[in-house]
Amino acid sequence: MSLLLVASLKPQPSSANAFEQAAFKAIWQRSDGLVQQGLVGRTWLWGPEAAMNHYEAYAESPNGARLVQYFDKSRMEISYPDAPHDQWFVTNGLIVKEMVTSKLQIGDDAFLDYQPAVIPVAGDLNSANTPPTYRPPTYAGFGLCEPQLVTGKPATKQLGQPITALWQQDCGGGTDSSKATQYPETAIAAYDDVTGINIPAVFWDYLHQAGPIIDQTGAQVNAKPLFDWLYVLGHPITESYWARIMVADVERDVLVQLYERRVLTYTPANPLGWQVEMGNVGQHYYQWRYMMLPSTTPVDCNGLETIYPASNQATSIKNQALVAISQKLEQEVGSFEQIWSIERSGAWISLQAQIEGVEPAIIILNQTTASSMQVQAVWSGQASEAQIIREYLLEQAPRAAPALINCLAPYGFVNPHLGD
Repeated sequence: MSLLLVASLKPQPSSANAFEQAAFKAIWQRSDGLVQQGLVGRTWLWGPEAAMNHYEAYAESPNGARLVQYFDKSRMEISYPDAPHDQWFVTNGLIVKEMVTSKLQIGDDAFLDYQPAVIPVAGDLNSANTPPTYRPPTYAGFGLCEPQLVTGKPATKQLGQPITALWQQDCGGGTDSSKATQYPETAIAAYDDVTGINIPAVFWDYLHQAGPIIDQTGAQVNAKPLFDWLYVLGHPITESYWARIMVADVERDVLVQLYERRVLTYTPANPLGWQVEMGNVGQHYYQWRYMMLPSTTPVDCNGLETIYPASNQATSIKNQALVAISQKLEQEVGSFEQIWSIERSGAWISLQAQIEGVEPAIIILNQTTASSMQVQAVWSGQASEAQIIREYLLEQAPRAAPALINCLAPYGFVNPHLGD
């Protein structure tokens, strides 16, 4: 696979700007701008900042790819850029539903069978104090064991009844009657007739809360409700369950309920205003889609250093990389048109970029001296799975720091549609 290989398939990576689309920023700013400024004491709806944006395969979008923007707690999408700019111009992915069903959506009615999402739905992903018997609920576990998902039959209406059901180990099962008196605020308050699921009062109240927002003119106004909950979360797809979950290195009682687009948690021990929270499903989905090995065991990526493309450190790396690439190609390479990511592990560097006049590529470099590098491996073009790219780069650069390649999230180089 050479640097000059012409990639015939889209999507291409997008820019590395925090917000690729003003429409994404406007939706984030409406609710979370005030949280970021410390002007309101409530939980994040999206997250403190925008994460990576790029194009992902989607059959009905132009060139078979749609622009997406990741956040801690969601993924925004523009599937139809020529559509009217109404509320649904930007949508929020059904990413919880995808993880629970192990089906990657690549079109309105097109899905790709994918690996099980053995990722905790809430709490710490890594904790130094995790008990040996700790088995938190996972997306895959709900997909295998939640009765409504398995049978498709609606749950019985239980309005006014307390939540005592437990989710234990990999699957649910069991009740704890003490929860009825310990947490009476969680009694069932509503029933979703579309999916046949009960909604506890703490979540129902959260979905209908009022609060200050920033409107389209930039003014701070009070909105009731604070957000359109069907737009943000979708319909609930599981009943609510109590689980013992590690939160900030402490095992706590947490009530969880999965929706099509989000996960809601209620942690009674949290301060007021932060007891009901959106789960970090954007982080979880990104890990599931791009960073998990076929064994479904998440890679330990803690040792990687992420270098922002606009930083001074990145400038030095870019200049050295251009010299190394010129030497590899035996011709002068002028500049980078775009850089999407730079990561370092020791003397090893991964660079996802597009050089002027050359197709986008993932380049693995070795820092041989303080002022020079060598190109060790290159990938250009697309693959149906991220692991295909990782395995190729590991083969071409066997001495590279393993985490640098095993933890690689190939922005825009993966087109799941290729697997069809």
